[in-house]
Amino acid sequence: DKDEAHVLTQKILAAAMKRVPTLGWTDDALRAAARDLNLSPAAARQVPRGVGALVDKFVSECDSRLALMITTKRDEELRYESARTKLEKIINWRLDMIKPVIDDWAAALAVQARPENLASTVAQRAMLANDMCDAIGSGFGLGTIDHHLSLGAVGDAATRGGWYGDRAVVGALYAAAEAHLLADASPGYEDTRAFVHEAV
Repeated sequence: DKDEAHVLTQKILAAAMKRVPTLGWTDDALRAAARDLNLSPAAARQVPRGVGALVDKFVSECDSRLALMITTKRDEELRYESARTKLEKIINWRLDMIKPVIDDWAAALAVQARPENLASTVAQRAMLANDMCDAIGSGFGLGTIDHHLSLGAVGDAATRGGWYGDRAVVGALYAAAEAHLLADASPGYEDTRAFVHEAV
């Protein structure tokens, strides 16, 4: 039964998320989750795309939390801010969500880049950029961002491409900030916050 299989998959993924801090984004985390649910470790093989689905679940949950934060803070913290300040805050909120798993996040990105996971990864990244752009509105001068990030043609497209260009640049900006975070050894990830502030 497809519904039962879906429910089982979600239970295994939820349990596996608790195992990520110790076992990483691995099949071991999925097998341990199955055991935690009193299932055979072989049950983990029923999860479509395996570890790819595990990373997807984490990203989806982070994006949902971000959307809720934007909604709850829109009328107070964000209402009177400039579009660029809104973007800076929203990017930092989203980056904060991966800090608890930052030691293994490079492995998660590698999982996302696998051919079988690319379609889902691209869709999630596009939705994240769309949500960020919707939250900050128009008029934030994306054409200047490529100077800081060396985005070249992407930045040029933003000045001409309107809706699509805005999302391309915001997506590239977030990806650059995420990459910076991976290599950031500064206290409290201060260097990444400075990078985002300068880029935006």
